[in-house]
Amino acid sequence: MKRYAVISGRGTAEAVARYLPAEYKLFSSVEANGTVVAMIEGEDAAGWTLDGYVLPRLESGLYWGREFPKSRPRLLRRLDGERTGAGIARVASVNPRRNTMTNDEIIQAVQDYCADIHAAKVERDERLGKVDGPAWTGADAEHIAALLNESDKPMWLFRFMDEQTGDWRVGYRTRDGREWFHILRQMRNTRGSGLLENIGMGS
Repeated sequence: MKRYAVISGRGTAEAVARYLPAEYKLFSSVEANGTVVAMIEGEDAAGWTLDGYVLPRLESGLYWGREFPKSRPRLLRRLDGERTGAGIARVASVNPRRNTMTNDEIIQAVQDYCADIHAAKVERDERLGKVDGPAWTGADAEHIAALLNESDKPMWLFRFMDEQTGDWRVGYRTRDGREWFHILRQMRNTRGSGLLENIGMGS
């Protein structure tokens, strides 16, 4: 069964597409003033479900989505007809961003992002040979900080993730078994990485 969702956030349609598994695709989008609103469609396959994988993965990139199971024709017409920044704001209003992600959602988003970095490094090393240096960039570290800043207490949450690896919510691997924690630890241990410098203290 086809499923549809509207996605919004700061960035581009191309950036949104990079977060999608093979079973889902972007079929319409509008961009203005650094903001994108896009429609995606696809079919769930095994664990690659819209609500269980696709939308949480998009949230790890700070793109916010909501399923529209029966509204494709109406919403697609609205997307195709809106070409200004104000128009994008009106379309995006059907999918308001939550004030904050829950801490558990943030933890999972950080885990998935770090796991993707590790997987890309492994693939690159297998293809080109082992390359010295970190697998991540300063932009990656800043992105992790931005995810943590979605919490009311970002520094507390970072310390929890950094120190409580025995907690079932943290661990050294993601829920689907991928390595992630060493990426966060490398960022923490690298002076000027962009991680700690950009984490807010919160309330």
